[in-house]
Amino acid sequence: MAPMGIAGLCEPDGRLSQRAIDYYVARAKGNTGLIITCVARVGRQFEHSSEIPLLFHPMVDHRMYVCRLSELADAVHDYGVKLVIQLTAGWGRVSHPWLLKTVEPVAPSRLPCFWDPQIETRELTIREIEDLIESFKFGAEVVSSAGIDAIELHAHEGYLFDQFQTAIWNRRNDKYGGSLENRLTFALEIIEAIKKGAGVDFPVI
Repeated sequence: MAPMGIAGLCEPDGRLSQRAIDYYVARAKGNTGLIITCVARVGRQFEHSSEIPLLFHPMVDHRMYVCRLSELADAVHDYGVKLVIQLTAGWGRVSHPWLLKTVEPVAPSRLPCFWDPQIETRELTIREIEDLIESFKFGAEVVSSAGIDAIELHAHEGYLFDQFQTAIWNRRNDKYGGSLENRLTFALEIIEAIKKGAGVDFPVI
């Protein structure tokens, strides 16, 4: 089962609700072999507003989330199903219009936003990139502690991972930009961070 958004099925604090668990268990009962959850966020440094509830994404930035994730993992494992959680670095220049009203969008470089080109992103600093990468390490610890089988990186379709990898959006001249090798540094360092947090043999898709 490919990842699909389950807006409204998360608690306001970022925990999976019982309705969310039931949603995935229903798919497990239907003989799905592997389930990839909706996207989960590793932190609140960016693209987060106290004015907007966290109803759209589960969170993995605190150990309080282990319990509910464990319930999900145990429930689908009972049907012989493998469970993968999808983690995101964020939206970047494709931040949703409702978010642009209250939050400054960030990206690898200063870029016009997709939904409103009159709004430009702010270029992430090296320190901010490093902090974001470190968040994946802790998030991976939470995920592996919950008994989840693998992590998928939300790296498609123009989101922040893709923006770092693509020269048309990544105009940096430091170690995270320029050559293809440098543009892949962000993703590779996140994979390394996940392996530190969850173990070197932990699968990353």
